[in-house]
Amino acid sequence: MLTRYLFVVLAVLGLSMASGCKKGGDGGGSTGSGKAAATSDKPKLGDKCKGLGPMDGLMGCDGNIKMFCSSASQYTWKKLGECKPPSKCTVGANKKSITCK
Repeated sequence: MLTRYLFVVLAVLGLSMASGCKKGGDGGGSTGSGKAAATSDKPKLGDKCKGLGPMDGLMGCDGNIKMFCSSASQYTWKKLGECKPPSKCTVGANKKSITCK
C-alpha cells in the first residue's frame, strides 16, 4: 500500500515538473521573448509603457526628470529624481541605465 502511495506521489511530482511554468503573464503585454520592448523614444512622466514583461524595466528622461517603468510602477512612467543644471538627464543605449551628465 505504501509503495502505491509513493508511486502516485512521484508520478504527480514528475508531471508537475515536466509541465513547467507559463511564459509571459499579464504584465502589460509581455513579449514572451525575455527582452524589454521599446515603448517610446520620448516617454512622458505618467504615460503607460507597453511591451514589458513582469521582469523587464526601462529608464527614460522627460527633460531633466529621471524616470523608470516596470511592473513595480504598474507599467507607468514614475519619477526617480531630477538632474540639476547644468547637468542633463542621459539614458544608456540599452535603456536600462540613467545618469546626469
